[in-house]
Amino acid sequence: MVSKLFDVEHQLVFYGAYHSNKVNVAIHMVFVPAILWSSWVMATKLPVPEFFPQIHHTINQYMAFDFNWSFVVAVLYNAYYIALDPVGGLLYVPEMALSVLTATSFAYRKDGVRNAAILHACSWVAQFLGHGAAEGRAPALLDNLVG
Repeated sequence: MVSKLFDVEHQLVFYGAYHSNKVNVAIHMVFVPAILWSSWVMATKLPVPEFFPQIHHTINQYMAFDFNWSFVVAVLYNAYYIALDPVGGLLYVPEMALSVLTATSFAYRKDGVRNAAILHACSWVAQFLGHGAAEGRAPALLDNLVG
């Protein structure tokens, strides 16, 4: 099972089996990044262990860095993507960094977390509608969770 987790061809074939409809693919291109970004926003406010360094740096009004769960999980995601496909993973690092930096800054805005939660919920609704209406099958997430 672990070997398939790091087999990029297996991962792409599995993904492709659930995403053949162009409308569903377009929905995913918009709403999967929105789900990830809004997750970073919401995770920014989660309490962190005492051993996490207390680092906060505001880059500008749109980007900020905190050593928090969003940062830690993003680093783990990037490590996985680099292990899966080094070139593709490294190409994704700047996008992931911008996503976390902008999400962290957004979390500090008044109603930022609330607005991210609304975006998150709406994005999941769009995902399920895309699979149900356009693709005509349950999302891969459900198969991943049940085996």
